[in-house]
Amino acid sequence: ISNTTVSTGDATATGSGTLTAAFVDGQEANINYSGTSYRFIGSGDPIPSDDIDGNLFFFSTGSDATGTAENLRDEINAATALQSVVSASTSGAELQLTGSSAGTSFNGITFTTSSATDTSVSSSLITLGGGTDSTIQTTNPFTIETLGKGESFNTSTGASDAGSQNSDSSLVSGSVDNLRYEISNINKSKGTFSLSVRRGDDNLKSKIVLETFNNLSLDPNSDSYIASVIGDQVLTKATDSSGIVYLQTTGSYVNKSNYIRVSAVNTPTLNYLGTDGLTVGTDSTGTSYSASLPIAQSGSFHGGVGSNVQAGASYFGSITDAATDAQGLVDGDY
Repeated sequence: ISNTTVSTGDATATGSGTLTAAFVDGQEANINYSGTSYRFIGSGDPIPSDDIDGNLFFFSTGSDATGTAENLRDEINAATALQSVVSASTSGAELQLTGSSAGTSFNGITFTTSSATDTSVSSSLITLGGGTDSTIQTTNPFTIETLGKGESFNTSTGASDAGSQNSDSSLVSGSVDNLRYEISNINKSKGTFSLSVRRGDDNLKSKIVLETFNNLSLDPNSDSYIASVIGDQVLTKATDSSGIVYLQTTGSYVNKSNYIRVSAVNTPTLNYLGTDGLTVGTDSTGTSYSASLPIAQSGSFHGGVGSNVQAGASYFGSITDAATDAQGLVDGDY
């Protein structure tokens, strides 16, 4: 079962431009980000106080272009409102701006300067660019398996494949004997979701729902913990110390579904809600548990191997050799 793909910053947006002369008193520079303008006005002594609420900041003009760039750099970096947007550095009279974090969100930030003789006229000096994102798929939050075994349950090629579908969303390989699943009703404030088991031959307009489990949770401390509600047990063949073969039950929770079991919970959300019943917890990296929930989706199953039908068996004919011509199964198939 997949959860959402997330975009993480890969490269940081940057830009630079060189001031050709010192600012004069009243000359203005603007940083424009997402429709908000941050105004920086050069001033002689005494320098007026900043109007933080109005995004209006004052700085000393300096004696030359390098002095202006350095004073402007310091004022930009001191502006609390911009600490989550850009940072500034200088190399001589060159002003360099960098997005506060990697990614595309800070591409397009502009830095403009007004004319020294007419502050109503401005020109663009810097436009930030080069920020890129990389998209990754986080760990699948949990895995389910069909209780039935064999290749007849396969309706897709892998975990990221929902299965080839016809125009009505029915599975090309769907049948009355195999399954598909659906995730819905995701509630990030409570950390819950619903899981339905559907028959393999249904379609979007005519769903054949075999089972539905509501308000499931990935929180092991929750009464609706997915493994306890659906079940996670499986029978495996084992051998004791004397060589006797027996069937061994593994798993902590009795299977309550007639069709599937939970084979793994990969991103448990231990104590999803805080003691106040409202605050969503975070994992060891500080990421909200809400990111661990699955997204709304439908999918099908893969990886089944084997068949209970023996090729070439004479089901309605004579059996000439019980070892090779049996009715479906022989000793070695078990």
